[in-house]
Amino acid sequence: MKKLYLFFFILFSVLETNAQNVIKVSYHVLYRPTEQTVSPIENDYVLELAGDSSFYTKVKDSLEIARRLDFGDTVFKDFANQRVSFVGLVKSVKYYTTEPMPNFQWECLDGDTIFCGYPCSKARVQYRGRTWNVLYTLDLPYSDGPWKLCGLPGLIMKVVDQKRGFSFSGYKVETVKELIGTFSKKGAKSVTPKEYAEDLVSAYSYEDFSNSKVHIIVDGKEWKPTQKTPCLLEYFDEKIK
Repeated sequence: MKKLYLFFFILFSVLETNAQNVIKVSYHVLYRPTEQTVSPIENDYVLELAGDSSFYTKVKDSLEIARRLDFGDTVFKDFANQRVSFVGLVKSVKYYTTEPMPNFQWECLDGDTIFCGYPCSKARVQYRGRTWNVLYTLDLPYSDGPWKLCGLPGLIMKVVDQKRGFSFSGYKVETVKELIGTFSKKGAKSVTPKEYAEDLVSAYSYEDFSNSKVHIIVDGKEWKPTQKTPCLLEYFDEKIK
């Protein structure tokens, strides 16, 4: 009986320790959804690191909304199996992609700085049509970061796209007892990352509407929608660049 009590004591101790080992990183994200967007859109995201996986998602008004996962731009990294999965929305249609973990070819840069209270080193990487400049800290030895970015010897705290279409700024690091959300591909259309990018580009095309027989009159003049070009996180070829 004593051995049984000891077993459960150790089990609960391990579970409690693991529950307290979730590292939650909050990021403030600025991005331009289209090339025609003048002022960037702002959102907060969280990166949760738990053992050999991580979960990156947008913060909504409440945790309950976050748990329902009724929005896009969610990334799940499975480091044990070296896979990265993504859920996003295109015109309210849920999309799901999964692929091998990217092998980022990081270039370490000279110089260091303090960001969010942490000493940070600089690095740069080119990935699928964009150049990303980052700050990472060895004080937080987690080889992870916002979105799909990972592979440095410390946590990525700051990311700026060289074209300044996207930026991710960490502003709080804390330890929490449990994950906020879960990753679900239920009801999602399974595609490749390239197919997702192509569908996103198509969603901004107004050719079908322009060729239709529907006419909208505004102040006595016919209104025609302006075709917009989305700012993609990933470019795969000249067709969608």
